[in-house]
Order: sequence, then structure tokens, then C-alpha cells
Amino acid sequence: MWLWLVTLVMLASALVSFSGLGSVMPLDAHEVFVARTCEEMIARGEWMVPYFNDEPRLKKPPLEYWLVLTTNTVTGGDAIITEFEARVPPAIAGILMSAMAIMIGTMLVGREVGLLAGAMVATSSGYITYTHSARPEMVYAALCIAGILGLVCAERWALDPGRRKRAMIAALLAWAFFGLATLTKGPQLPIPILIGWLIGAWHGGHFWQTVRSCRPIVGVVLYLVISLCWFVAIWIMIPDAGEIWHNETIKRYAEHGDSWFTLLDPYYLYRPLALLVPWVFFAPGAMVGPWLKQFKTKPGAMRLWWIVLAAAILLSFSRGRRWYYMLPLLVPYMVLLASTAIQIADYLKERRAMWVWNLLFAIHAVAIAIVAVAMSTRHDDRFGTTPVVLLVAVCAAAVVYLALLSVPRLRRTIGTVGVGVLACASVSVSFAVVESRMGLWRANRLDERDFSLLVAEAVGPGGVLLGWRDMWEEQQYYTHRTIPLFVEADALTDKINTSSGAWILVDARNKENALPETLDSTLIIRHDNGKTEGQFELWRVEPSQE
Repeated sequence: MWLWLVTLVMLASALVSFSGLGSVMPLDAHEVFVARTCEEMIARGEWMVPYFNDEPRLKKPPLEYWLVLTTNTVTGGDAIITEFEARVPPAIAGILMSAMAIMIGTMLVGREVGLLAGAMVATSSGYITYTHSARPEMVYAALCIAGILGLVCAERWALDPGRRKRAMIAALLAWAFFGLATLTKGPQLPIPILIGWLIGAWHGGHFWQTVRSCRPIVGVVLYLVISLCWFVAIWIMIPDAGEIWHNETIKRYAEHGDSWFTLLDPYYLYRPLALLVPWVFFAPGAMVGPWLKQFKTKPGAMRLWWIVLAAAILLSFSRGRRWYYMLPLLVPYMVLLASTAIQIADYLKERRAMWVWNLLFAIHAVAIAIVAVAMSTRHDDRFGTTPVVLLVAVCAAAVVYLALLSVPRLRRTIGTVGVGVLACASVSVSFAVVESRMGLWRANRLDERDFSLLVAEAVGPGGVLLGWRDMWEEQQYYTHRTIPLFVEADALTDKINTSSGAWILVDARNKENALPETLDSTLIIRHDNGKTEGQFELWRVEPSQE
């Protein structure tokens, strides 16, 4: 039964990851930075230096770009990065992260906790959001989790004389994964994870044993070799790169833009809980577990508790608080939640009140199915009426789950954790249907793409297309061209005159963005963006007659 439940969790994670991954959901501006950068790298034949809009883009390391470029090569290498190709690496990373949640939970706490944690990861809002985003967050998270798994294996196997060679390999792999994570987005999370792991070891009374199992000297060298080679090469090629990286890392901590009183706001302890929806109701017990008697956090789970706490505290010193910065800790969070959940189940079992446990997951599955039916029809005005078969699939998954739950013999066979896993499987069907209809995302993505396609048709491949006081990221991607940015009227006028006229993109929300009245301009297209009517404009501007 164990293998069947593990297989079910992995199928659910794959279903959630790959549903609605392609063109049904256009790329947003952040995703375009990945997809369009890859297209420019292909056009230049350049895999070392990322470019966006003909400028080196060094704010993020290149591993995510390399993975997307590899995906494009495998799928045909046509030099056009589709929405699906841009999102394949995060989708695969998400599936691997669900598998690693099972392994980490099993090794630190127990099989039931690991299995439930993997199921919860695969059906959490953080997982759904970032497996469907081309941004590097999910790949970064998976590599950080792989590093944690390596640390867990190294410490566990080091206790067995016959497995010490494996322990050494696991430790070195942990450092390698942290190096690759740094090559994906930076050291912001690998460092707090290592600090939290060591604090947890000190609290548990086996600090030096943990230090020895980590192989810190060789590990740090390996980490630096993997993570720094690209940075050193770019620094040699582009002297200004050092200043860019300084602003993206050290300056975020050294120059705190807000009042230092904001450090008293435990932002990273409560805001990232949005990543855990819909399983967040177990979070209060998991977070205060060390101080509880009845549901005290298990020793293995405490190691992850310290990692979460260390990351939350250290990230509080950085500028620009973002809740998704804690995405690499989704697995530690879920192992803590699953550990608390299993303790609650054991408590209910002792009091012969398991009906509460069954009812809790049944309500969750039904409630999410109802919401899924409503959300699936959210964009019917754009996609057409939602196919009945999709709505039937959502309802059928919930009904089948309730039917299975009503059979006492089956409940005894699958056990406590099986009830939760089957609920997650039912929920995964609901989420997959909503994703296939873009029900969890706003329609302005569609408006951005529609406007871009109109622009591409109007301008043509030989026309000169310029951007006025905006980067126009989505338009660069969907027209598959660079769009030079202008913020000064004189520079724009000179470009128009030397080009014998041009097409200008304007964001009409701000009156300051209006084209200079001195230009000989004609409005060609005005397009809505979500609830903003007439936000996007395309103008044809002729050269000055002077």
C-alpha cells in the first residue's frame, strides 16, 4: 500500500505541475525576462552572457536560462521559446521537490509524515503558482531542498560505519546543490539554511557530529567552485557586473530602506503562510510546537523548524520584503505541518474520534471542488464555455473520494495518512482543471498578449518599434523583437527622424507618459488591460519636416 500511495502522490504532483502549462496562460513580465532573454542568447549564439533588450542582464545568475535553453534544444531548437518550454524546468523541479519532501519527512520523522508532506506540497498554493511560472523561484527552491536532503542523508548515514562513504558523497552533493542554487538566484537562502541546520544540531546536542558529517572544508571549496566560476568569468568580461551584484545582494542588507522598527514585524513568520494554502490550518500547531506538551514537535522536525526560523530572521534584514522568498522552505514547512497533523490524528485515534480527521479532509476536498467549478468558468468570455467534461471531472473526483472514505474496510487498509493522500489526489484534479482554464490568474495576461499580437501585425517585421518610458516586456516577447526604450523627447525625436518614422508604444495610464505634442503622431491602436480601459496605445509617428 505504501508504494501505491507514493505513486499516487507523484501522479498528483505531475498533474498539478503540467496542467495549463502552455499557451493557455500567457507569460507575465517577470517570466518574459527569462523567455525573451533566452531568445536573445540564441540569436547571439551566446550562452555565457544573458541579454535582454540588447543589454546584458546580470541581475540573476544564468542556470535558469541554461535549463530553458536546454529544453528548447530538446524540443526542436527553433530559437523561439514557447510558454511551455519556459515553464518546463520549474514544473519538473516541483515534481522533484514533492518527491524530496517524502524522503526528508520519512528520514527525519517517519513514513506517514513524509508521505503526507509530499502530498501537501504537491497541492499547495506555492507549488501551483511557481510550477506555472518561468521565474527561477521553483528551480531555486528545488535545489535548496536537494541540499537539505543531502545534509539529512549525510548526518544519518555517518552514524553507520558501513555507509560512511555514502555519507561523504551525500554531503558533497549537498554543497554542490547549494552551489547550483546560488547559480540560479544567489546565496540568500543556502546560507540561512546551513545556519539553521547547525543551530538545530547545537540545540539537539550533536553539533560537532553534524559539522563532521557536513565535510565543511571540502564542501565549501566545492560550493565556491560551482557558484563562482560564472561570476568570475562575467566580472572579467563586463567590469560593471560587480556593482550590479553588489546592489542585488550586499546592498539589500547593508542599506535598509525602511525604518529599523520594521524588524519588529515578523513578516517572514506569517506572510509566507500563503504558500501553504489550503493546508495552512495545521500551521499554528507546527509553528508553536516546541512549546506544546500534547503536540510537541518531533526532534527530527525540529531541525527543519530551526531552518525556517533562521531564514525568517535573516531575510528580515533585507530590503524589499517578498513572501515568496521563503518558497525554498516549502518542504520544511510541510514536513512540520504533516508532523503536527499525524500527531493530531494519533490523538483522535486514542479517543476513537477519527471521524473528525476524516471529516476534515472530506470538507477540504468538497470545498476546493466547489471553488474549482466556480473558478473554471472565470474566463469563459475569453475561452468560451467551460467543457462539461472538465466540470464533471472535478465533481467526480470529489464524489469518488467521499465514496471511498465511506468504506470502513478501505479506511483501515489505507490508514490515517491514506485518507490525507486520497484527499490531495482529489484536490489535484480540481486544481488541474482550474489551471487548464487559467482560473487562478487574472485576465490582464490575455490582454497583454492580444495587444502584442495586434502590434506585431500592424508594425510588421521591417517596421521600427520603440517604447516610450516603459520596458514593454510582454510586447518584446510576443513580437519576438527588441524594443528600444526612450525617456527623453529629444532622443526619441532624433531616432524617429533617422529612421524615417517609427511606431511608438505608450502606456496611457499616466498623463506624463503622453507623447510630446510636437510629434506628428497618429493613434493606430488603443487596447484595454484588465479593468483599465484604453491603457495600451500604439502610435505611428512620422519624421519632422524641418
